[in-house]
Amino acid sequence: MHTFFKLIRYQNLLMIIVTMCLIRYALLPFFNETISLPTIWFVYILLGVVCVTAGGYVINDIYDIEADKINKPNNTYVGNLVSITKAKYYYTLLTVVGIGFGTYLSVKVDSMGLSLFFIVTAILLFLYTRFLKRTIFLGNVLISILVSLPIFMVYIYETVNVPKHDSFLEIVMSIFSSMGVYITILYYMFFSFIATLIRELIKDIEDVDGDNYMNMSTLPIIFGMRRARNVAIFFSIIFVISLIIISKAFIDDTDFFVLGIYNYLFLVLPLLYFVYVLWNAKAHKQFSFLSSYMKWIMVSGILSMLIFKF
Repeated sequence: MHTFFKLIRYQNLLMIIVTMCLIRYALLPFFNETISLPTIWFVYILLGVVCVTAGGYVINDIYDIEADKINKPNNTYVGNLVSITKAKYYYTLLTVVGIGFGTYLSVKVDSMGLSLFFIVTAILLFLYTRFLKRTIFLGNVLISILVSLPIFMVYIYETVNVPKHDSFLEIVMSIFSSMGVYITILYYMFFSFIATLIRELIKDIEDVDGDNYMNMSTLPIIFGMRRARNVAIFFSIIFVISLIIISKAFIDDTDFFVLGIYNYLFLVLPLLYFVYVLWNAKAHKQFSFLSSYMKWIMVSGILSMLIFKF
C-alpha cells in the first residue's frame, strides 16, 4: 500500500485537495459567492480530479522506466516494486473512476459539458506522457495549464447552479459585481501556472541525462543546460516582478492588505533567493534543491488563501 501511495505521488495529490478545499471554503465565501454544491458532490469533484491526476502519474512512470533508472534510480517503482502489468491496471482503474466521478457530477448539476474537464484532461495526460513530453517546451506549458485547472474547476462547478440572468445588462452587472473573485481566481491560476512552468523547466535540466538517453527533445537537450537555465531565470524574474506588482496592488486595497504583506514575506523574498541560487546553479544537486524549493513556494502561495478565511 505504501508503494501504491508513493506511485501516485500522494503528497502532490494532498496539495491539490488542499487547494480545492481552500477555494471552496475560504476564497469563495470571502466574496459572498454562493456555494451551490452539496458537500458530497464537492467530494466527487475531489475524487475525480485526484483519480485522473493519479492515473497521469502512473502512466508517466510506465513510459519513463528507462529514463528514471538513470535520473532517479532509488525512486523507480514501476518495473521494480510494481510490475508494468499492475501499473497499467492502476492507470486504467484510476482514470476510468476519475472520469466516472466527473461525468456523474456533471449529470447531477445538469451541465454535461463540464465532464469534458475530466475527459480531456485524461486524454492530454496520456498524450503528454506518450508524445508531448518529448517535444520542446510544449509539454511544460501543457502540464502547467493542467495543474492550474482545478482552481478554475471548483469555481465553475460551484457557480453552475447559480440562477441565470435574463437580460444582457444583468449579465454584465453580475460580472462586474463578481470581478473581485474573477481576478483572484485568475491570480491563483497564474501563480500555479508560472510556478509549475519554472519547476518543470528545472526538472528538465535535472533529468537531462535520462531524457537524453530516451531521445527526448527537451529544452536543455536541444539548446543546452545553460540556455535552458537562462529561460528558467527569465520566467522566474517575470514571476517576481508580477508578484511585486500584484502585491503592491493588494496592499493598496484594505481588503487585501494582509495578503499583500504575506506575498512579500513568503513569496517574493523566497523567490529572490530562488533566482539567486538558479543564477549560480551548475550541478545536478543544485537543480534538485531548486525543484524542491519551488514546490515549497507553491505550497506557501496556496496556503495564502487561508487569509481569506480569517
